[in-house]
Amino acid sequence: MHKSLIITLLVLVSSLQAQAEVIVIGHSDMSELSTKTITRIFTGKTIEIDGNSITPINYHEGNPVRDKFLIKFLNKNEDKYSAYWTVRRFI
Repeated sequence: MHKSLIITLLVLVSSLQAQAEVIVIGHSDMSELSTKTITRIFTGKTIEIDGNSITPINYHEGNPVRDKFLIKFLNKNEDKYSAYWTVRRFI
């Protein structure tokens, strides 16, 4: 049976330390996610983990937490991330 898995990545930002941390809420049998895997999920390059489809959930555009996540994990600002998805949709 193919399971559907929703992965919620929450970026916790400490304004004092300017650090970002990702919390993954998922299936208990799921493998640990590396930074590379998180990047691949949010760039649409990974859509399945351990045979389970995944759905990334992110904050809305303009949210400072989203901005920190994009910079830390994807090395992109909002404009570059939006441009990436604009091109990816048409390929």
